[in-house]
Amino acid sequence: MDIQFKVRYPLGIRDLLFFMITDKKGNPKLDSDKNPLTAVAVCNHTKRKSAKAKINKIARCLIRPIHRVDKMQSYFNLPDIEDLLYDSDQPKQDPYNIFVLNKTVNGKTVSNVTKIYSWLDRDWVSIVQMFDIAKNK
Repeated sequence: MDIQFKVRYPLGIRDLLFFMITDKKGNPKLDSDKNPLTAVAVCNHTKRKSAKAKINKIARCLIRPIHRVDKMQSYFNLPDIEDLLYDSDQPKQDPYNIFVLNKTVNGKTVSNVTKIYSWLDRDWVSIVQMFDIAKNK
């Protein structure tokens, strides 16, 4: 996983979270050119103060038992998202489960993350939200 902050998009500044697509064993899936397949979650850039911000919603989904954050704490005391990214060096850490929707825009196909399985909620959480164009330029 990787994250990029303050990426300039045509309709404003965005934060991007990249997920590598793997098989059931955690091995990266590759395209025909042997490049790893990835999916992206595109978020409005925020200061991460609102619990409703998409990046915070994603962060809540990425919390695992090793982070020692319970469901109630996750609404008020959320760890930095960088501390929640998948780390293959952590023992017995399963990859994150995501749903991906492929979308073609201006002739380019992108794989957008639409749902993430949340350990805290023990369910799939939709991360689909509207982009705030007015405040984010």
